[in-house]
Amino acid sequence: MKKIFSTIFVLMAGFASAQDFIVTNGENGEITEGEVFAFTTLGSDANIHIQIHNQSDQNLYFKLKAESRENTDGTNVNFCFGEVCLFSFNPGVYVPPTVYDALPIAPGAVNDINDKFFNMNPGDGENYPMTFEFGLYQYNTPDQDQTTGTKVLSFSYQYSATASTPNMTLQKLGVQVNNTLVSNEFSFTTNSTMSMELFDINGRNVVSQSVNEGANLYNVSNLNAGIYIAKFTDKQGQTASIKIVKQ
Repeated sequence: MKKIFSTIFVLMAGFASAQDFIVTNGENGEITEGEVFAFTTLGSDANIHIQIHNQSDQNLYFKLKAESRENTDGTNVNFCFGEVCLFSFNPGVYVPPTVYDALPIAPGAVNDINDKFFNMNPGDGENYPMTFEFGLYQYNTPDQDQTTGTKVLSFSYQYSATASTPNMTLQKLGVQVNNTLVSNEFSFTTNSTMSMELFDINGRNVVSQSVNEGANLYNVSNLNAGIYIAKFTDKQGQTASIKIVKQ
């Protein structure tokens, strides 16, 4: 009977539209689709907060999922969401981990600042960056099967012992990316002159380009379809990155 009711609810209500909530890294600005948070230090000083601000007039329900990891066994982390903390990062695991227990957020409310992730694992000393990929999933009801949610945001956390620049967000660096799913042109706006680089999934630099302040369009039609990391660097050497998908 519960499954029938849930189906009717989906048809009648559907999800709240994307503008009905925003996701922020605490007070450090909005988390954008595909954003990469890169750190060179370990522990709680190198964390990202995952706070969802409900701007709608209805309850919203979410879970955070460990999508994938690279160059790490996933141990020695702090992975908290919905008042539940895990200390390992295993692909396929949702938080909260109970199958029918999505985090509710009331109208006008925001979840706890302690919903966050940080890494305490230094790695093997050779293979970097250590990458943790997340997916935020939305549900129609708190007891909806976690495998049937809709993915509304993806972002990544990276740790590298050899990186030379501190973590920055795109917003702090003054970069607005207009499209992370690209066909022929990668569109973005910057508030100063800086460099833009693209790296393929093997870490190979495929583009190095100086960009001017203002709106920019970069032709990517000659690139193979796949996942790339766009890295922006200002004149002070501060960097921020975001994942894009070339169709």
